Amino acid sequence: MFEKNRCIDNIYALAKKKGLKIGEMEERAGVSKGYLSRINKEDSTANPPIDFLVSIAEQLEVSVDFLLMYSDADLNKNEAFIIEFVDRLSQKTIQGDIDWVLQARSVLTADNSDPVDNPLIDIVPDYSDEFDMKYMTHGFTSHFYNNAFILDDCYYCYLPEQPSAKVYVMNVRYTSFAKNGTADIYRRDYQDAFELYLCSRNDISPICSTAYVKKEIANTVKNLYETINMTSSHLGLTPNAKSIMQNFLKS
Repeated sequence: MFEKNRCIDNIYALAKKKGLKIGEMEERAGVSKGYLSRINKEDSTANPPIDFLVSIAEQLEVSVDFLLMYSDADLNKNEAFIIEFVDRLSQKTIQGDIDWVLQARSVLTADNSDPVDNPLIDIVPDYSDEFDMKYMTHGFTSHFYNNAFILDDCYYCYLPEQPSAKVYVMNVRYTSFAKNGTADIYRRDYQDAFELYLCSRNDISPICSTAYVKKEIANTVKNLYETINMTSSHLGLTPNAKSIMQNFLKS
């Protein structure tokens, strides 16, 4: 459901934060100064058209969804900061300014000793009761939940202008056991989530898990994963490789 007042409050708050003047933004969006103030009055039934919201969102460097979902009153500074960061990732993905690398689930969970470029994956020994033998496998370590495994493909990207920093988006499943009634029988419960990490050199910074955050953040992270998933190409160019290729094209 569209909440006009929330949307307009977000526009005012973001414009103030970015040092933009509402009147100038309105004129660039094709309406007269004072438009937002007029439609924000209690007796006004007018809603801003989508082309106006698209223009305002572009000027604020956020998505239209960000204007509709975000509520400064419901979030603390860290929560609002994370939403803005993740939303910017989505915007730059749509614009083609960020290249995401796909890491297939089959590779991340393979039973072999092949290394993968993912700081959350370790090569660990395991034992097979069926074949009575030890073997090497890929082990995933979640920083949010003890009993977790990879549910779907993972994506990572290099942040623009920061070649040592990577963002990882993981689709995972948490498992737990709960007693089933009064009988001594336990059932396995599942909870699916998206995990977001920022990694720089050897440092792993867990940003959030959608299982433990407010719905505004969870929706923004989920939207990021779906946006990445819809892009047609995951070439995986490193910043260094891209720079060399650009220098060649300029020569």
